[in-house]
Amino acid sequence: MKKYIAALIAVMLLISGSAVAENLFSGVALIEEKEIYYSGSVDGENLGVYILEKDGSAWQIYDTDAMLLEESDSSILLMDYITEQAILLSKEGTVLAQVSGYYGTAIEDDDWFYLGNIALSEDGSQQRVMFEVSAEELYYVTPVCVEEGYLYYIDEREYGPSTFGEGSMSTGSLCRVPLRGGEAEVVSGPGLSVVGIEDDCIVFVQQNFLHDGVDAIYEVQVDEGLFIYDTESGRITKLSTIETESESSYVYFDHVDNGIVYGTNNVYNEETGEVTTIIRRITMRGEELPEIMVSDAALCAVDDDCMVLAQYSYYEDGAGNFIQNDKIIIYNAENDTNFVLNEGRNDMLFFTEANPDIVYDDGKVYWVSYNNELAALEFYCGDIQSGEIRMLAPGYSWLNMESVG
Repeated sequence: MKKYIAALIAVMLLISGSAVAENLFSGVALIEEKEIYYSGSVDGENLGVYILEKDGSAWQIYDTDAMLLEESDSSILLMDYITEQAILLSKEGTVLAQVSGYYGTAIEDDDWFYLGNIALSEDGSQQRVMFEVSAEELYYVTPVCVEEGYLYYIDEREYGPSTFGEGSMSTGSLCRVPLRGGEAEVVSGPGLSVVGIEDDCIVFVQQNFLHDGVDAIYEVQVDEGLFIYDTESGRITKLSTIETESESSYVYFDHVDNGIVYGTNNVYNEETGEVTTIIRRITMRGEELPEIMVSDAALCAVDDDCMVLAQYSYYEDGAGNFIQNDKIIIYNAENDTNFVLNEGRNDMLFFTEANPDIVYDDGKVYWVSYNNELAALEFYCGDIQSGEIRMLAPGYSWLNMESVG
């Protein structure tokens, strides 16, 4: 039963795809300056969407567990998979608008929400279709950003439904459509995935991928590499090539911060059996910075010289049980020092095929740990200066369900 419930929770987390906003992770929480928007349970029994104040108080604004998508100054957008609708709420909990369909990501710009092919004003009074997409194809359209009068989005409709293998998450083309109406156009692609957006520039990776065509499976070949697209000038610059011939040479670029693009490469030593993670850094001008080597870990967040990494770890309790005590490592690139934030805790950070989703904001680290005994996702916050760790919400215990399925 527990294994089934853990798998169910994993699917709920993975369905959200890559978070566009840096303060959003797994559809579970949105971290803001004064409060946190949280979807789950604050008592272990009742599900809903809550506002968590930094002083520990909480109140419910939606009575159903839903995936958080994005927020503005006055409203919050979430996806309710029970009603199959995106719900726009005021921050007092009033439903302002409902949009039918399945949406995994959204962005907000200048008091407008963009989800799939729909633009929705923050008060819910206006809604417009940016371009035509069938209900079955919504999953393959992902908004990226709004720049220079255009909505940029990833379109995977051409290859996404018939793609598999290592490159299955990088099949889309980067497209744009005028905010005031007009024809959509392709900027670059296919085989493209966005790494991040900074200073009016979109950083992306392009790589080959396998496609199941009408007559045979074949590789779609593209100009592989790390690129930067300047939305103001329309210029695309190649920052680096990438190698896909072997796992030991491929760099996974997945963070942009303060003009630097970060990527990781795990190298396995056959003699020692150890894995070394190489953190590669390239400036947005194409300058290579010195590589950083750490023991096998996943790079989860970056802010200036501070990097937050997660490391899979476990021990045997003496009774034949293996207990995970995954590490959250805070690494300072400026002085080459690091420490474990959650030392002595049994946090289960690695419980899906994806890397842990961890947010670093204003000197604090936020994460979700899976409690195997309660089948619950526990929400925590740790202060990197004081080392204090506190539970923000216990999460819903799926053992409360009388039956599953």
